[in-house]
Amino acid sequence: MQKISDMDRVVTNHQSIIDNIDRNLVFRNVLSLYAENGTLKPIYEVELNGESYVLKIARQDIDESKKHFLEEVSALQNVSGIEGVTQLVRIYETFQLEDGVYRAILKEFFSGNPLTRDSKIGASLEAQLRSTVEQLHKKMLVHLDLFPENIVVSPDKTRLKIVDLGKCFLFYRVNKRFQRMMNRDMNNLEILLNMVKEFS
Repeated sequence: MQKISDMDRVVTNHQSIIDNIDRNLVFRNVLSLYAENGTLKPIYEVELNGESYVLKIARQDIDESKKHFLEEVSALQNVSGIEGVTQLVRIYETFQLEDGVYRAILKEFFSGNPLTRDSKIGASLEAQLRSTVEQLHKKMLVHLDLFPENIVVSPDKTRLKIVDLGKCFLFYRVNKRFQRMMNRDMNNLEILLNMVKEFS
């Protein structure tokens, strides 16, 4: 009899969670963990029809978690077509896990490496990032979490994308709070670019 390894059990457990959402999705990897109500929840890389996607789940029977989920969905719907942001693919209805009621979103997977303090980007990538931030502000999205780990650069270093808008705010009119947050985004962008910019 073949012995089941600890790794096989982990994969089986993740796949069983994913099967509750969509049986067509195949578990590939845990991309990261995020804190939700005192527990760590995985963000998955999954495969569908030979393509990789990101699957994120969120509790719906806890008000704060549900609110955060709906805000992220709203933001992703609002940025449809912006090249510099990973796109929303699908929103799933509620499903039950052992610890509560959940919903999930399926997002575009952008292959590459997150920026780090040791990364260096040239003028083309800098222009792409500035353009993306400008487009997001025009869509009334602010508080963009412009940290290196939220920005992924393609392996050939010709493209980059913001891969997480989970903490941004969507406004419906310009006011002082929107202006303050937009200014903060621009300051954070300059700090980030000064950290990773290539100097000739």
